[in-house]
Amino acid sequence: HARTAAPRRHAAEYTVELLYVLANCTFLAGSICFFDSDMMVIGAMLFLAGSVVFTMLSALNVCEQRAYQAHYESDAQLLNAGAAGPSSEQGTAERLLENGCYFLGSIAFVAGSMLYVHRFYAEVKDEQIGAWLFVWGSVVFTIASYANALGMPYVFSQQHWRGMTVRFPVEVKRLAYRLAATELCCAQLGSVCFVTGSYLFRPALATKCAEHDDNEVCVSSMPQGTLLYVVGSALYLVQSFLNLA
Repeated sequence: HARTAAPRRHAAEYTVELLYVLANCTFLAGSICFFDSDMMVIGAMLFLAGSVVFTMLSALNVCEQRAYQAHYESDAQLLNAGAAGPSSEQGTAERLLENGCYFLGSIAFVAGSMLYVHRFYAEVKDEQIGAWLFVWGSVVFTIASYANALGMPYVFSQQHWRGMTVRFPVEVKRLAYRLAATELCCAQLGSVCFVTGSYLFRPALATKCAEHDDNEVCVSSMPQGTLLYVVGSALYLVQSFLNLA
């Protein structure tokens, strides 16, 4: 049973990572759609679909992390008191905080996307709510990447992988650390782009540049915010591809 369970477990993990790639692709496509006013409703729907996928995957990660924390550390305490030392316990807590933040941020994105989809079919009295949901959701994503940074030293100081005690060669650990650091950089820069881009989408910053003459200086914040979302989505997509490696 152990031999058949391992490939199934690996297949499930790769399926989850591929779903992350798919969700990031919908974010990137949705961001590009916002460059065209006629495609904005499609972009909002793509954001809603991607946000729902992120919410489900984040919830799955939180439940999996809680189960790992309860199962693995209880066994370690029974077999060898102190085996799950401070580094293991704190590393698990940091990963749980990271996944929890991604879950909360994804919920904010779902709510914000629903408001943006609704505004194309009915009058919305206060569009600021949707914009601020994206802002705060992006801020929570930034906190999630911060939690990931806090947990990295504890993760790479452990000798446990997928519930097994192993000793990786130094070269393998060095390569894994570099990949994880690159993923972290992409996530942090992507979340910063999302925070800034979401703020530029606030209706209070809307302009009427189309009504001005070509000689007048007038810059709309919407294209700037859209560009930042495209860059941020691309960075998150790179992160998800690196995670597959």
